[in-house]
Amino acid sequence: MGTWGVGPFDNDDAADMIAGLVRPVKIVVQRKSNGAAQRYYNEARAAAQFLLLSHGTDILGGPGLLPVVQALARIRSDVEWLSSFDSPRAYMNRLDQELNEVLNRMRKCKGCKKQHVREAQELVKKVTKK
Repeated sequence: MGTWGVGPFDNDDAADMIAGLVRPVKIVVQRKSNGAAQRYYNEARAAAQFLLLSHGTDILGGPGLLPVVQALARIRSDVEWLSSFDSPRAYMNRLDQELNEVLNRMRKCKGCKKQHVREAQELVKKVTKK
């Protein structure tokens, strides 16, 4: 198809890039143990920011954000991984912020499935204890 508009996401190259960014997010969500997923945490967090930017674009409606929330929630709830940092509280606070950014986008999204928004809200509430 090539290019179908003037926006940065209105082309096949961007669509391929976004599809590649979904991979580490899916890996974090699908791995059976935190230990097996930890290797992908940093990549998934960075990918989440790009996926958030591309959400709602013309690439088939953009990527779904529920897997992003699921991945960030898993990372946020991995106490072992967080405790490996000098300032675990700073990491938790930043992950809370990232989760809330995605959740806010989902709430404002007219095309997001309401069930996905509710599921994301419950997950964020569970891991942030808010």
